[in-house]
Amino acid sequence: MPLAPPPQPAFMAAQTWDWSQTPKITTTLCVNATEVDHRLEGYHMARLGLFSGYEALVETVKTKEKHQSHLIKRVERGDSAVEIYLDRLPPAELCLSLDLLRQHTVEDPAPVLSEVYDYYDPARRGTATSRHLQAASDPGAGAGGRPPA
Repeated sequence: MPLAPPPQPAFMAAQTWDWSQTPKITTTLCVNATEVDHRLEGYHMARLGLFSGYEALVETVKTKEKHQSHLIKRVERGDSAVEIYLDRLPPAELCLSLDLLRQHTVEDPAPVLSEVYDYYDPARRGTATSRHLQAASDPGAGAGGRPPA
């Protein structure tokens, strides 16, 4: 009996990194509901993973579109991630940005996982994984976590 394909994620998530102002960097997590699942009402969580050696400046959390800022209900800083409580997800793309400040250099930092999920049904989620690529050591590094060519 063939294995069933894995279920499609409830949300598509993509994360970018802007290294142009090192030692401060900005990360942006953008989320869309998939065609399979449009249940957007109710609380959702966005978890933005942090690279080792960086402190999250939680007061800088914002939405790309100002008219969506009311969706952010609470922000909590952890050691390896920032949790953002959302009132709901909009039918259009939601992009959340956060500034980070390098506190110390970490040799070969581990990749980070960021995700968005339904607070009451955590199986409904979308994830994005990012690698550091040592861009923080290059003051001329470009957006998306990749050093310029």
